[in-house]
Amino acid sequence: MMQFPFHATMIQLVSTAKLRPLFEEKDERSPIMTFGSRLLRYSTRCPLSHVANILQTLNDLAWSVGRSNKPTEWGGRRPRPIHRVPAAPRREKQMGSIVAQQRTNLSKTKSSKMSYKFPCFSIGMCVATILACSPGTQAQPPSFELKVEQVTSGTKHHFFGYIGQCQTIPWNSSGRYILGMEIDGIDRMPEPEDAATIILIDTHDGNKIVRVDKTHAWNPQQGTMFYWNPSAAETQFFFNDRDVMSGKVFTVLYDIEKKRRLREYRYDDTPIGNGGVAADGSAWLGLNYGRLARLRLVTGYPGSLDWSKDEIAPKNDGIFIVDVKTGKKRLLVSYRQLEAKLKERDPDMEHTGLFTNHTLWNRDCDRIYFFVRAGWSGPRRKGMKRINVPCSIRADGTGLTVQDFIGGHPEW
Repeated sequence: MMQFPFHATMIQLVSTAKLRPLFEEKDERSPIMTFGSRLLRYSTRCPLSHVANILQTLNDLAWSVGRSNKPTEWGGRRPRPIHRVPAAPRREKQMGSIVAQQRTNLSKTKSSKMSYKFPCFSIGMCVATILACSPGTQAQPPSFELKVEQVTSGTKHHFFGYIGQCQTIPWNSSGRYILGMEIDGIDRMPEPEDAATIILIDTHDGNKIVRVDKTHAWNPQQGTMFYWNPSAAETQFFFNDRDVMSGKVFTVLYDIEKKRRLREYRYDDTPIGNGGVAADGSAWLGLNYGRLARLRLVTGYPGSLDWSKDEIAPKNDGIFIVDVKTGKKRLLVSYRQLEAKLKERDPDMEHTGLFTNHTLWNRDCDRIYFFVRAGWSGPRRKGMKRINVPCSIRADGTGLTVQDFIGGHPEW
């Protein structure tokens, strides 16, 4: 069996308290098995010195487990005898990184004389895997220099808005212009009459600010849902606006070379604004920002018309899809459909009004991920829970699926 000596003088030992979470998962096989699988995942993203420290502790633990039938500090006992040891890890590409997967075939044995040398051999397998996956043996990425530069100043506030759509960035395709907004204050939600100035920061002209338009549809969290048009990302971008007199929200396509609005997507019966542009520039998702302003103010536009306010789950409101070229609009999924889908899982569900956040296209533009929510503001009856359920649906309206919750602000 291969020997892997470790010396305390080689590196500073890592506190075993830091390793404790790796052992907390209950596994009747042994703490080694649980720890081994987690170590494989951990080793691909930590310094090699940390891996060595962990292996030192693991080595000591293995001998403790192998010599005693008493619980270890982490609650594990001697591992059961097994016929096979873990197979060599399979390396595969996933999200641009190399990850190791350990596959182990376990079986019971009737022999009471089976050797308990498995823990140490498992360590050897872990070491081989870690050495194969460690940064020292992989091709090193090219070095880069991080530079931080202030590009705006003065008494005004300048911002882009949080990244609420897939692949949206402030820069146009060449990187010359940075898209942003200029406002007087950012310590409160805007009043219906408060306009924000849309600006371009010219990085080829000393970060000069060029004021190009104004909008009455914005908030400090999301901005105005900027998105450089994927079909013309050098010169065109989308943003939302609102008619101050009627309160109706609409989406604008602006061209910086022509210095004008190319198109306004206005719908009198269902005034919606952009909630997510497809990565190929073919369409955008439409939302009722008046409903958002009523049910979760920070994601809506104050003063916006809410045509579905009289129903908690209307059949004529929900997520829309708008064709960029033709302007044709269709309802992708209604709140009535979403309510029915949620009640399949929770028949006793009650709420004061559904709304959606984080409507995200996938990269192939054939599927949308989003959150169905309720109870995020205003009073709720006793026992009524806040709703926060992720869902997905195909762009043709089929395949509506309730997903498991993975956390907020997701990205494909």
